[in-house]
Amino acid sequence: MFKFFNTSKPELTNYDKGIIFEKFLKEFLDLNGYKIIEWRPKYHSLEFDIEAQPNFDLKNKIIIEAKAHEKKIDGKTLTSFIGKMVPFWDNKESTLGLFITLSDLTSEAKSYLRETQKTRNIEVISSDSLFNNEATRSRFLNFQQIKNKGKSITSMNPGDTFFCFTDRGYYYIQLLVPKNLTLPKYFIVFSQLGDEVHDLEFIKIVKSHISELKNLTYFQKGGITSIYDENHKVLIKILKEGGDSLIDKGAGWFDYKLPAPPEYFIGRKNEIKKFWGK
Repeated sequence: MFKFFNTSKPELTNYDKGIIFEKFLKEFLDLNGYKIIEWRPKYHSLEFDIEAQPNFDLKNKIIIEAKAHEKKIDGKTLTSFIGKMVPFWDNKESTLGLFITLSDLTSEAKSYLRETQKTRNIEVISSDSLFNNEATRSRFLNFQQIKNKGKSITSMNPGDTFFCFTDRGYYYIQLLVPKNLTLPKYFIVFSQLGDEVHDLEFIKIVKSHISELKNLTYFQKGGITSIYDENHKVLIKILKEGGDSLIDKGAGWFDYKLPAPPEYFIGRKNEIKKFWGK
């Protein structure tokens, strides 16, 4: 699954997503040996996303259309691209029509693609194959590698994996399912090369942009910790420095509207020691 966000914007427009996706496409095409000639070229009033050529075969051109849709690509969308490619194929059969999509094709579109490939030079790179070729793996891990890393680090079962396109680069989010449970409770963030991300401020931003993380806790080596642990440390600092007057508390054990003062705590000795870090 793929996610888009800008760390300085609460919401992204389609234009914002397009800018971030174009940056990724340039890197992806460079890795796979394609030289970009022009962005959004027009031919006979028809607009395409990219015109490129292989570095190993400069005589042939590639016409590229890219889709960053969440829904599967249906037959109508693929047919539209193939229709726009016909003038190029009529002029030169070897021209490659390359369709790049972050989602999969519907069964109808896959069937139509198979029939078209018998007579036309067309390729589709979908979500399943985007990170699985040798060139791309030199700079990006694939989803299975991220799942394996998450399981190795946490000893939990991997849930869904998200690839994030952001203004700060590319990141993977791995959801984690504790043993004997069926739903994820935690998540971990990796860079595009699989390095674990420890920047808690960035983790907070990530969590605020991705709804699936709303009720999950960030996992860190050395133990599972909430990304709000810093708030706990601040509270301890205030109490130790005698600033407990800033903390709302009741007048005694009988004040049910506010928390009881520490001197009225009964039991839970282990929990109190843990709170103070003893």
